[in-house]
Amino acid sequence: MRSTAAVLFVAAASSEALAQDKPPYVNADGTGTNDLQAAMQSWRDDPEFQSNWGLKAMHADGVYALGFTGKGIRIGVFDSGIRSSHQEFGDGRLNLIDVKGFSTDGKQFAMSGEYNPEINDDHGTAMTGLVVASRNNKEMHGVAFDSPFYVANTGGTDALEQGSNNPALDFNFFKSTFDALGEKNVRMVNESWGSGSAIPSENRTGSISDLVFASRNFWKLRTGGAKTWLDATVDGVRQHGFVQVVSNGNNSKSANPDLFASQPFLNPDVETKWLAVTGYDETGSQVYHKCGVAKWWCIMGPSGMTSTTTDGKYMDNANGTSASSPNISGALALVMNRYPYMSNEEAVTTLLTTAQNKIADPDRKVPEHGVKTYDILTAVKNSNDRVPNELGGWGLPDLQKAMAGPGQFFGHFAAGLPKGMSDTWANDISDEAITARKEDDVKEQATLRRLLQKGQRENGETFTEDDKKHLKELIDLREKAMLTRGKDPATGKTYVGSLEKLGDGHLVLAGKNTYGGSTWVRGGNLSVDGSITSTVTVDGSGIGEEVEYYTPQGDKRTEQGTIGGTIGGTGTIGGLIAKAGGTVEPGSVAQPIGTLKVGNVGVRFEKGSTYAVAANSLGASDRIETTGTATLNGGTVEVHPQAEGGRLYLPETRYQILTAVRGVNGQFDKTTSDLAFLDPSLDHRTHDVGLTLTRNDVALASTAATANETAVAVALENAFPLTPSLTSHGKSTLAGEPQTDATPNPAPAVPVAEALPAAPLDLLPLAILNLSKGSAGYAWAPLSGEVHATVKGALTGESSYARDAVTERLRAAFDGAGASSVPVMAYGPDGVEPASAATDRFAVWGEAYGAWETADGDGNAAGYHRSAGGFLVGGDVSAGDWRLGLAGGYGHSSYEVDARAASAEADNYTLALYSGARIEALSLNFGAAHSWHSIDTRRGVVFPGFADSVTASYDARTAQVFGEAGYELSYGFARFEPFANLAHVHLKTDGYREEDKNGAGLTSSSSSSDVTYTTLGLHHGSDFDLGGTAIKARGTLGWRHAFGDVVPHATHAFAGGQNFTIIGTPVAKDAAIVQAGLDFHLAANASLAVSYEGQIASSVQEHGVTAKLGVRF
Repeated sequence: MRSTAAVLFVAAASSEALAQDKPPYVNADGTGTNDLQAAMQSWRDDPEFQSNWGLKAMHADGVYALGFTGKGIRIGVFDSGIRSSHQEFGDGRLNLIDVKGFSTDGKQFAMSGEYNPEINDDHGTAMTGLVVASRNNKEMHGVAFDSPFYVANTGGTDALEQGSNNPALDFNFFKSTFDALGEKNVRMVNESWGSGSAIPSENRTGSISDLVFASRNFWKLRTGGAKTWLDATVDGVRQHGFVQVVSNGNNSKSANPDLFASQPFLNPDVETKWLAVTGYDETGSQVYHKCGVAKWWCIMGPSGMTSTTTDGKYMDNANGTSASSPNISGALALVMNRYPYMSNEEAVTTLLTTAQNKIADPDRKVPEHGVKTYDILTAVKNSNDRVPNELGGWGLPDLQKAMAGPGQFFGHFAAGLPKGMSDTWANDISDEAITARKEDDVKEQATLRRLLQKGQRENGETFTEDDKKHLKELIDLREKAMLTRGKDPATGKTYVGSLEKLGDGHLVLAGKNTYGGSTWVRGGNLSVDGSITSTVTVDGSGIGEEVEYYTPQGDKRTEQGTIGGTIGGTGTIGGLIAKAGGTVEPGSVAQPIGTLKVGNVGVRFEKGSTYAVAANSLGASDRIETTGTATLNGGTVEVHPQAEGGRLYLPETRYQILTAVRGVNGQFDKTTSDLAFLDPSLDHRTHDVGLTLTRNDVALASTAATANETAVAVALENAFPLTPSLTSHGKSTLAGEPQTDATPNPAPAVPVAEALPAAPLDLLPLAILNLSKGSAGYAWAPLSGEVHATVKGALTGESSYARDAVTERLRAAFDGAGASSVPVMAYGPDGVEPASAATDRFAVWGEAYGAWETADGDGNAAGYHRSAGGFLVGGDVSAGDWRLGLAGGYGHSSYEVDARAASAEADNYTLALYSGARIEALSLNFGAAHSWHSIDTRRGVVFPGFADSVTASYDARTAQVFGEAGYELSYGFARFEPFANLAHVHLKTDGYREEDKNGAGLTSSSSSSDVTYTTLGLHHGSDFDLGGTAIKARGTLGWRHAFGDVVPHATHAFAGGQNFTIIGTPVAKDAAIVQAGLDFHLAANASLAVSYEGQIASSVQEHGVTAKLGVRF
């Protein structure tokens, strides 16, 4: 089972590319698209892209279309300065490196990265443009046109001599420069400068003998205590870890690069952070210094294209390996942008091992000299060779292929993906190159030893003692490097490709991988959805190990691993060893329940290891299949409580979780499960291991925490036998004999509704049985239908809207203390006209209301939010000392029970009769009302392994009688009226049957409840004048007590089950009643009344407003 999400390699590890609201591919104009081929074509058609033919040759269009542009990858350039005012460098990415200090002879130096016409030429500006020139609709753009770049100045021109005797190349100056670049955390330094040495022997590098002796002057100076600029260059790599990208030199007759590019031959420890670059001509030819002994770190770079100049314009032909090197620096930045979790060495490996291998093509005719490249051309053609050659090294970058992961492991490869990062490598990864490297190293060592033994160079020159010492030191250095080259940390073998997975992230291998070393999963997830021929070892040794990665801004971060290793997938591996802390978990994102196949090496589980198993209701389970032997020296089978996609275990079904053609030896130590109601058990047979889950004696109700939850759990226990099993069709059923063995093949990944039986009662009991110990208690409340009981209590409370409105009207009709004085409509001699609220004529009145209530839960039932609004209109007439009236209205209420994912709405229609009288200071008001409610409810029933949407529609009726008596007292302009109010409310609810999809629907019979309210309080009213406006202030304070059925309940049953009773949110037993209002006599013919009405209790707060406007015409 696999629950970690992986992403396709085209978008992995890039937060921008992963944005779900954007199309996955990017056109040249910056717009998004879902068509990769169209996006790539848009780049190939783009004029800026076309200015560098090498972009198409390196397949950069496929990288840009994926959204990788070098953003955040910090690139260093060390050359003859840069003209910062050029329009290609004006977008804020340029950073000039200023270096100050003292040279080895004590002279002070100060050098800016800015171009200085007195000492520099335009070489640095041109080479920088090839790497990073802006994409600005001008002449051209660089390969990594979004990368921030840091430019340092050599203090000379491209003709600066690279000899050991050049005083301008000071060790301190170079070291200070590399230190400054290193402090900026550049990932690479592009070096294309220089023209060779004034000492002829230092330029001769065509053979191993020449190369060694070209370096002897530098060696003598270093061992004599006087380090040179070359030492500073190498030391910069050692100290700061950046990659040196160095041009080979511009002599096509040389079989090896110049001394600068060949440094890893002399200093093997820096090889993994060094790139030597030979030239590739537009005719499809190799040009300039060949790769030779540097072939293992050498690559071809395009040469001869448009670039920037110091006069602010452009040159047509930036050429030489000077131009090849910046093209490779830009290409490396794109690879780094794609893989933020790769180290510099790993990014170099990925660039090299995915390159287009090129070999000489003697049958193809090309000009002797290039048009834009000025030296002898060697025609080349594509080759399927996976070993670099002396002509062009690894070949020409194939950046589109590099987006799919490494092509080879050139030794040990540590993939450290941090938490939350996932990636897929789709390339077929091998290790032919590192295997071939051993023979090459042995031959080169033999050549060096023969030279030492012979005691003279190939030209007959006799070795000095220093020469012998130099040569012996080199042999020892290289011998030491051979002892660890391509070393597999898991086995100790050398010259093999191996993979180590670290960090909490997830890596998927989707290709056909044939590397010969081990695969060691120490932390996080490695899924093999393709194949690997090596044996996989999985353990927990990666916990606490740090992994490094880069932020989109280019900052390096570290993160410690917190989980052990997990191997999964649906592919094939050579062998499997699960050690303590390691987990085997078959399955993939596309196929959560799957089979991991293992070759003849077989499977071995050790004590402390884990086999994580998931299954589904179609009878399929995770499985390990090996053509070898399964050796079980212990380990735990961990049964996952819920499989991906809601697939569930079938009780009493034997799942075959491991098969071994050559037999099963030993046993797992135990099986564990977080399942609350099922116990797993294993049976070990000769060639397989089976898993069966059976119902335990844990009562459902034992996991309930409240009375409501207990009622639901008990009802479910009684409603269903809870022993679903497989029928002959592979579907769950509530009856029948259990099937002995589950379906032997994994089921396809299909939606729950398709994978599970359609019968609604099947899924619910199955999901309940599969609840985990931690989640079991969360299932009961969503199943309870509590919203129905809560709505009953709320409707009872809403009965106050009608009785308060008609009582207020009666009080206004007799000008009671604190009653509203807004006019009503009355019949007079001239027909209908506004009249005083206290008119003795027939009067028509109206009131609109709105209310909002929040009720807290009581630990059993959940709280809810309610909003209500509506209006009432009525008419009344005098009958002696009494006033008789009739009122009606409409209201709408909404209820949200968020904690239960439930809601309801009610349309309410009300009819009321009322009567009142004023006998001196005594007021008597009575009424009766009947309301009809049309209710719609919705419930989302969701818990692990189960989801349902449940609805119901039904009716209810509220009948009430009420009365109020008050006695008015007057003190000056203030009037008070103590009062007592009594109301009795009867609610009758019809029965209902909820509509569901998966069996969570409930049925209920009709029910009724009665609540009586008593209220004692004080009405108050005062008249005063404010700025010429007559104002009446009125208010009410009271205490309301409720008794009777104040705890609403609903009696439910699951289909075919017994009744159970659920309690809703209680009606407040005691509450403070607050009313405050103002009547404004705005003009002779206009009045406005605004009131606040509230009910405040310890667990309930209701706030409402009413408004009345009276206008005479």
